[in-house]
Amino acid sequence: MDLCSNCLFRVKPKMKSTDKLLNQLDQAVSEFKFPIWDIDEDSSAITGAMRVSGFTSSSGIGLIFESIEYTKTENVIQCMVRCFATLPVRDWLESGDGIYVPYDDMIDGETGKFIVDFGTFDIVIRDKKFNVNLDKTELINEGYIDNKSETLTKQALLFRICDTLPKDFLFSSLEFFKKAFELPEDTIILFSIDDWEHPSIEIYEDDDIKPSNYEDIRVMVTTLEEKRTKLDLKGTPNTSWKYQIDNQ
Repeated sequence: MDLCSNCLFRVKPKMKSTDKLLNQLDQAVSEFKFPIWDIDEDSSAITGAMRVSGFTSSSGIGLIFESIEYTKTENVIQCMVRCFATLPVRDWLESGDGIYVPYDDMIDGETGKFIVDFGTFDIVIRDKKFNVNLDKTELINEGYIDNKSETLTKQALLFRICDTLPKDFLFSSLEFFKKAFELPEDTIILFSIDDWEHPSIEIYEDDDIKPSNYEDIRVMVTTLEEKRTKLDLKGTPNTSWKYQIDNQ
């Protein structure tokens, strides 16, 4: 505490940016806003890939988590973006300007059935066309489906797309972040990473386990506070669908 020179009460010290951002991440769990991996075919949203970007600006710092998801309620594949920051932002959740595969490209409008089949699948992102190879033999050999599968699954399509497309098109752009969350014009990305130890579902099952308990999360926040670009991560990377399946 600092003693005010002109009065007899004590002034509460200003919270450090690191503590403020870590508190925001922990608070996000209590509000069911913090992203987690879910690869269950029966879940409302299947996760195929993740990225976290750390940004700094004249007004504060923040972490942006992106998840490539097959959203079952809408039957679309999209990039969902969640922003947590020490500065005011317009909103915390947006659909990004990365990949977007619409309902009509995957679902029969009359029957509601999934219609994507083995072969090839074309996707356009930010005016650039990409071709995804869905050869059945390759999908079996590489673990996307088992050798008894007669049809392509939504899960396999999502995972194949995430492994095929260039990451900078799969995920969103800095200009999108600035516009969507109304970040300051001087905002810069200090780092973007696709492999780290992400908090597990346990954060929603045990009140004593929080994002701030994870060393990789703490390293990210400290790196932002110190305005560095290099991360010294020490956790076991778990941000891949293969890791998630192997460790279910």
